[in-house]
Amino acid sequence: MPTLRERLRAVPSVTGSAPVFDPASAPDDPRLLLLDWLDDALDAGVLEPLAITLATMGADGADARVLMLKDVTASGELEIATTAEAAKSRQLELEPRCAVSVYWRERARAIRMRGVAHRASAADAAADFLARSPHSRALVLAGRQGEPIDPAERAHAVAEAEERIAREPGLIAENWVLWRVDPTAYEFWQGDAGRDHIRVRYEKDDAGWRHERVGA
Repeated sequence: MPTLRERLRAVPSVTGSAPVFDPASAPDDPRLLLLDWLDDALDAGVLEPLAITLATMGADGADARVLMLKDVTASGELEIATTAEAAKSRQLELEPRCAVSVYWRERARAIRMRGVAHRASAADAAADFLARSPHSRALVLAGRQGEPIDPAERAHAVAEAEERIAREPGLIAENWVLWRVDPTAYEFWQGDAGRDHIRVRYEKDDAGWRHERVGA
């Protein structure tokens, strides 16, 4: 019987269909390349194209989780949203430096970013909250994210919150936070089945962005 290592080694990797990409044509502004690759992922029907991994540092060490990208602002900031009590919010308050990564298997592409997070305005957070479905808003209002729950009590709390939203459609969760991550470094990776991957690294300094291709 094969060992776990042998089974893992037998799994194919970089199985997606990578588009044509000439790293010499990469734009000076990494936001443009991010949007181009994101548009390609959306148009190509990539599953869960908005799923990103956010890595943070808390008082008890490093942490990471998958969440949804909400938007990319005109200045290139990545938007994510959660409650003020969530672990990611508490960690970003303590240490705003963080990292974000995304992998689109179908296009054999990945992007990783380092940056600094800050809270958006209360008005922007409220607009983001109201853009959620009524049920999603009810889940937030029911609270207790990351805490032990009793399923029956949770269901009752969510039902009460849905009834309240029906009565008050403009109700805002006061603890809802819209975070914006301002990238200070990017790396765009396009995979190759023969392992001759394309990697383009962007770094920011006082003069602006500079980029170069780096070894696979």
